[in-house]
Amino acid sequence: MPFNTLLLTCLTLGRSCSESGIRVQMSSKPGEVALFFDIDEQTNPSSTLRRDLGMEGGICDCIVYYVQENRKVICFVELKGRDVKHAGDQVLNTYGYFKRSLDKRLRSLSKACRSQLGKIEWMGLICYSSAAPSGDVRAVSNRFRKEFGKGKYSIKSISSKRSYDLGDLVRK
Repeated sequence: MPFNTLLLTCLTLGRSCSESGIRVQMSSKPGEVALFFDIDEQTNPSSTLRRDLGMEGGICDCIVYYVQENRKVICFVELKGRDVKHAGDQVLNTYGYFKRSLDKRLRSLSKACRSQLGKIEWMGLICYSSAAPSGDVRAVSNRFRKEFGKGKYSIKSISSKRSYDLGDLVRK
């Protein structure tokens, strides 16, 4: 189960992840939980997510699990210099393997777990620090809209502040 791997090898101690000089963080608010998982084995050598999912291809930097009351969100995050197209490939590849792994195990889960899985909101986030070709941003935006749905993704240039508050996306 992907959650076993996330909890045992990828859970971070804070509410942020960093890569390529960019930081995604989330301020704490009452009544919510946000767990950050560093899944890329280049920055977290303990991560076994790629191996456990049998992943080929790119993996995104982190997964965030956000809960507020009955709302559950899993957000796939990639922090990049400027290659937005590659970032999109990494997010969608990780999402695909992760979701397929959950779907394979669906029958073995209790009815209560199966019903909760159906309520998860899937999201994608790319933050990049340098100018990226607008055509690439548009193309990735179209792919994310098709996969995650309108309002369930964000592609942000954060060249000036180098930090993004994930709450802007997941609290909508």
